[in-house]
Amino acid sequence: MNIEDHLKSFNIFQFKNFDEIEDFAYATWSKPSKKEVKFLNHRQKADPSSSLKDNLKFFSAVGKSEMLQSLIFSERYGSYVSSSSFVIKNLHGFKKILDIGCSTGYLTSYYALKFPMSSFTGIDFSLESVNRAKRMKMKLNINNVDFFLKDMNCLDYPDKYFDCLVDTQSIYYSKNYLKTFIHLKKILSDEGLLITIPGIGDKDLISQYINQIERSGFFIQDFEFIETKNLSKVEYLPAISCSLRKPIEKVNIDQIINRIFDSL
Repeated sequence: MNIEDHLKSFNIFQFKNFDEIEDFAYATWSKPSKKEVKFLNHRQKADPSSSLKDNLKFFSAVGKSEMLQSLIFSERYGSYVSSSSFVIKNLHGFKKILDIGCSTGYLTSYYALKFPMSSFTGIDFSLESVNRAKRMKMKLNINNVDFFLKDMNCLDYPDKYFDCLVDTQSIYYSKNYLKTFIHLKKILSDEGLLITIPGIGDKDLISQYINQIERSGFFIQDFEFIETKNLSKVEYLPAISCSLRKPIEKVNIDQIINRIFDSL
């Protein structure tokens, strides 16, 4: 199964604009509740600048409603397709993978299907999202993935437990990047890899994010921008893989950032 077909099983589709998404939603589901209509009318979004409480409220509301899941996630359809491609090319050879901020499991379950001999763990801070992920795991009959309600800053796994950590726009919501990276470093094996794709489009913020990665003790192994299209809008997402080992050749971060922003 390719990523496009897999996302369809989660009712995540590619649309050209938000009007198309709304038309699809109202034609597919029964009459939405007042809360769902209010949610849609205000175009509510999760925001890294918002409080943990507000973001949890957002994701919990989405996790309770299949219609909202479809609409909200379909807005970022292109990001999921592009991000999954980058992650998959880096997953080969790893056996124990943690997906940080897995939401309803639409990407975690896809990775598990692509690598049936590996073991996947998805964590999220929204109970509603985790429960939805568990239901979809059963529906899709996937045996090599489990989902748990956990905070990425308070993980209780043994040291060096995972050999790969995957983050798709979740660490991005942390209020303290450095603290988060230091905490995650403890549960990564010496030869392991951290793959992080933050949803950052600002040049200076990307540099700051990478600075915090390096300050925590990680070394950048690969850095590129992946092109994605969400609702007909082209975006470029930073995609970073890093480890606890020094690279043979240091990645020229500034050159890569300047090259992409100079071309825009």
